Amino acid sequence: MFIVKQYNDDIEVFQNDILYLQVKRKFNFLGKLTSTFLIGNEVILESSYNIFFFRLYLSITKQNLSYKVALIKSSSKYYLTKEDHQLNLQRHYFKNPLYTIEDNNAIVAEVSTALHGFAEHPIIYNLTTFCEKELELLCLIRFLIELPPTMDV
Repeated sequence: MFIVKQYNDDIEVFQNDILYLQVKRKFNFLGKLTSTFLIGNEVILESSYNIFFFRLYLSITKQNLSYKVALIKSSSKYYLTKEDHQLNLQRHYFKNPLYTIEDNNAIVAEVSTALHGFAEHPIIYNLTTFCEKELELLCLIRFLIELPPTMDV
């Protein structure tokens, strides 16, 4: 299980009370959000999140993983792909789990949160995976890459 803490902009992910992953996020003057994913001090991925005319645009701008991943858009959904894996994020409004992550239509992770209110900081999510260890990081990336800034939650 991973504990995801979303502060105003930045995100910290803990596993067994140890900081596992950080996401440093910043906006440019046009409102585009750039996220830098770090394990330790090493940048493993950089992505952008942009809403323009009520449409969401996601992209991976840089990656430093031991394998290649891509974001593919199909029928207004984004899939994070790696070889034969296609990870899709499904949002479930007003219930827990708040999100599920599917790999080729099979649920491999769930994201839940305490539904206390939107004014609490950090917002805390619990991500539980049901997949092999090598896909856990991809599940985290898939969830975090589309996690809106706290003002949009």
